[in-house]
Amino acid sequence: MDAISLLETLVRSFNEARLEVVLIGNAAAAIDGAPVTTDDFDFMFRPTKRNLDKLREVADQLGASVTQPEYPMSRFYRMANQKIG
Repeated sequence: MDAISLLETLVRSFNEARLEVVLIGNAAAAIDGAPVTTDDFDFMFRPTKRNLDKLREVADQLGASVTQPEYPMSRFYRMANQKIG
């Protein structure tokens, strides 16, 4: 799957879960026309219980898992599987 198809899949999943996110990082820069290459998607969201449930819903739709690899030092969340990085 190419980056555009993957981004479309992510956006569709976020919309279906009604999770409001802000795309950041190289993927956002590429969409804005910057000459960068990326194979991951970074995004921010309000870490409420409801939004975390929605994030897990998105992960389930994509066959991914949500982890906090830096917990408790960071509130960083990672969603990953073979399809999405």
